[in-house]
Amino acid sequence: MKPYDSERFLIKSHLTDIYYEVDYLKRKEFVIPDIVYLEEAEKIVSPEIEHLRTRGRDTKHFQHLLLSLIKIKIIHDQYNIAEYLIQELLTIYNKFTKYDIND
Repeated sequence: MKPYDSERFLIKSHLTDIYYEVDYLKRKEFVIPDIVYLEEAEKIVSPEIEHLRTRGRDTKHFQHLLLSLIKIKIIHDQYNIAEYLIQELLTIYNKFTKYDIND
């Protein structure tokens, strides 16, 4: 992993969460949701997740990005995909022998 990858993954994860939160706020105000936010969020995290699946599946970066994608899939009512991703995330967590505050 390149030195700047860590920052890139963190920024993309946070940006995705911002898109998710904006979508949530729009829904809360009973405004018709602007799917563009979630689509943009998915475009940000999906390529990174695919990249990390081949290189660093057990990294915290992968876990954060995967959690962001799970939220997106749930909002899109894609529960089967969300369930599959949750199982993938649980498989990673079940391997942990020591947790920290970020887990």
